[in-house]
Amino acid sequence: MANRYFKLAAGNNNWSAIGTWCTLADGSDPGASVPTSADNVYPSASIAAGATLTVDATAYCLDMDWTGATNSPTFARGNSNFSANGNITFIAAMVFTGAANAFYLSGTGTLTTNGLTIQSAIGVNGAGITVTLLDDFTSTTILYLFEGTLVTGNKTVACATFSILGAGAKVLTSGTSVINCSGWDYTGTNLTLTANTATIKVTGTGVFTGGGLTYYEVQLNGTAHTISGSNTFTNLILKADTTQTITFTDGTTQTITTPNITGSIGKVKTLQGSSTGGWAISKASGRVVCDYLSVSYSTASGGAAFYAGGNSTDGGNNTGWMFAKAVVSGMTKARVLSLVLWKR
Repeated sequence: MANRYFKLAAGNNNWSAIGTWCTLADGSDPGASVPTSADNVYPSASIAAGATLTVDATAYCLDMDWTGATNSPTFARGNSNFSANGNITFIAAMVFTGAANAFYLSGTGTLTTNGLTIQSAIGVNGAGITVTLLDDFTSTTILYLFEGTLVTGNKTVACATFSILGAGAKVLTSGTSVINCSGWDYTGTNLTLTANTATIKVTGTGVFTGGGLTYYEVQLNGTAHTISGSNTFTNLILKADTTQTITFTDGTTQTITTPNITGSIGKVKTLQGSSTGGWAISKASGRVVCDYLSVSYSTASGGAAFYAGGNSTDGGNNTGWMFAKAVVSGMTKARVLSLVLWKR
């Protein structure tokens, strides 16, 4: 294991060029070997204004720490993979851009962004590893979980798509994190989700491909979303005072402890299947009281009473929904009457 310091002239500096690398922190001995997966990478004291470090070939490092880098350098991901095997620290006074391939976190370690908005895909990808976020994470592109464990550390996560892919064993421990994304895409296998009390907020018209797992809270905040997989939610929340179309993949059942899916005047929630095969919503007990819905091809079951509301539309092919205002039980009516008489 050794330390390597990158010396950057103005303009482009390729990762694979030995002239980029030094063994001394002052940058006075360029010509060192390119870092391996066992080498730590740091900025040298010699970084010119307008400098870019470009990953132009498959690259590796152990730890990478940009602390102390001057003149706001750019770290540019080319079309080659990068594997970092230790602790990664970025700084706000830099730019991190990317191309098609990901910056892989391939070893056990931590990720600290220090407020940097990352413009490159980042993926956790290593058998048996654990990557822990030490501060809030913001990316304009994709956050991948391929293999290994990602601990969000109760931090806020923002990304274009949270994508969980591949057949390798993976764990997501989300604590109290809020995950903001334009799509949640679990199309892989072998994920253990420790949802804790995390909230997933999906924006735009992003999909929620849940993969049949158990989630704490999911908020769908855009105008149209598709939910795939037979998922379980403690809370499923549709954005209030917003016209929305929520499409459920045919053949799936959404089991929800607290569904908050009601519409409002002029802001109807359309709940529909992906075709004519039908979808189901389930709650174990109690009542689900809604209004201003348009429901079609749905089976409501599980033991609870589902009231779509008097201002809702029966789009057809529904079972278990009552398209009427929720009734008050006889006991509750008596109690209400006694309170009225008492006040008089």
